[in-house]
Amino acid sequence: MKDRKQTEEQILTALDRLFLSKGFTGLGVNAVAKEAGVSKVLIYRYFGGFDELLEAWALQNSYWIGGMKRPIPLDDPKKTARYIFHEYSTDLREHPVKREVLRWLLAERTELGIKVMRKIEQEGLAFTRWLGNQFPHNHTADLEALVALLSTGISYLVLLSDRADVYNGVDLRSQEGWNRIFSVLEQIIEDSFT
Repeated sequence: MKDRKQTEEQILTALDRLFLSKGFTGLGVNAVAKEAGVSKVLIYRYFGGFDELLEAWALQNSYWIGGMKRPIPLDDPKKTARYIFHEYSTDLREHPVKREVLRWLLAERTELGIKVMRKIEQEGLAFTRWLGNQFPHNHTADLEALVALLSTGISYLVLLSDRADVYNGVDLRSQEGWNRIFSVLEQIIEDSFT
């Protein structure tokens, strides 16, 4: 017998599949229940409602630190920053659902989207401030503005890579192109931390 966590994951994974195949218009509690092989009553019991299910799913697929596969290195601020942005871009490039959720959050102004964006903002800002506290005397830049600039730049380029091969002469679909982007990103980090 599956435990609740496994069943919740099964439901969220079914939502991923439905979203990729049908978009937001194909989503509904009945469709998700059928795709997941569970009763819709279970979805309401575990998530509280369809909006709450969508919120949990959107947060799972968009939180930019959520893709970290290893512990964050904290011995050197430059190493930490390089790791964070490299992992963020790799995670976003490897997960089409996360890219589509991000597109949805940017394209449609819905009450649910606003709520999700607020939570992402709170978590992102808390992380940035935590990072600043780890290295209080090791940065010369405004960390909040720096993280905003670098994370949105990476996000835009990854999202664009689904629609265009090249941007400003940089091949967005090759590792060589991303190596060029990271070379510049590392220089920005080098200049921003002591």
